[in-house]
Amino acid sequence: MKMEEFKKDLLSLCKRSILGPVLFLLIAVGCILLASTGTDYDPFDGTSSGYAKLDVVYVMGPFAEQTNEDGNTTNEYYIAEDADGYWLVIGTNMYNTLPVYGEDIGEDDIADLTPETVYGYSTEIPDELAYYLVDYFDGTGADLTTDNYTDYFGSYYLDTTDKDAGSIDLFLYIFGGVMALLAVIIFFAGGTKRRAVKKQLKAMEESGELQTIFDDFASGQKFFYNKAKIAMSQHYIIDVSVQGAGFRVVPLENVVNVFKCNMVDGEPTSTNYIALETADGKRYLVAACAKTGREFDNVLMQLKSMTNGGRQW
Repeated sequence: MKMEEFKKDLLSLCKRSILGPVLFLLIAVGCILLASTGTDYDPFDGTSSGYAKLDVVYVMGPFAEQTNEDGNTTNEYYIAEDADGYWLVIGTNMYNTLPVYGEDIGEDDIADLTPETVYGYSTEIPDELAYYLVDYFDGTGADLTTDNYTDYFGSYYLDTTDKDAGSIDLFLYIFGGVMALLAVIIFFAGGTKRRAVKKQLKAMEESGELQTIFDDFASGQKFFYNKAKIAMSQHYIIDVSVQGAGFRVVPLENVVNVFKCNMVDGEPTSTNYIALETADGKRYLVAACAKTGREFDNVLMQLKSMTNGGRQW
């Protein structure tokens, strides 16, 4: 075994993960495609419920207002004339931007207005709102009552404050973006780890530390575990799974206890480790992984066989 082969084998332990990034990327694409299809908004005609849209030229009113417990107005209700000249009822919040007849525009301005499309949820007109609608026309000569108002306005109003569908689309776009970002981060994390390992190998080779470890790997049995990111020889274990650095070398000669562990600083974690305890009271956590498997168990059993001074395999 040559030094270059040894370093190549160690670098193979930090190869990039493809499955994770691909999975996150597929989720991201799915979310974005689903969001891009959007919600189907049917033309609002005041006769049925569901998400709908309306081309509004102007509004009249408000003929009713809704207040909160503090007495502050939260929603307003208007009569809207659509692009075809029909009158329908809509509900808005206090930030209504539609032109209001008698305030923003007059009769002479209507012909110059461009219809604005509004979106919302078609909701059945409650009895109280119907009463205010009829009362708004009291004294105008209109033959409008609580019994016949549906003949003129329909039995539903367009609640433009209900944007749940749009919120879902926005959530999907944001969630898809987060998944795409995670895919990129996970993919390039392998490259970052590889560079860190290369840098550490170079520094240890220049200082002479690597030669001693290499000699041990070259002269006896050696194992490289890709999933656990562990390399083992008779007297050393090299842990590439360590976070925030290249790798960690733990001499096995003084290890007296080996066991599976998911506690860090006395707190339970979702990550599993193999704990190595030495005669001088130190503890090393190696082979970090979210889920254990056959390889993890093999590493654990081999390390257990080498406790109490490092017995040979």
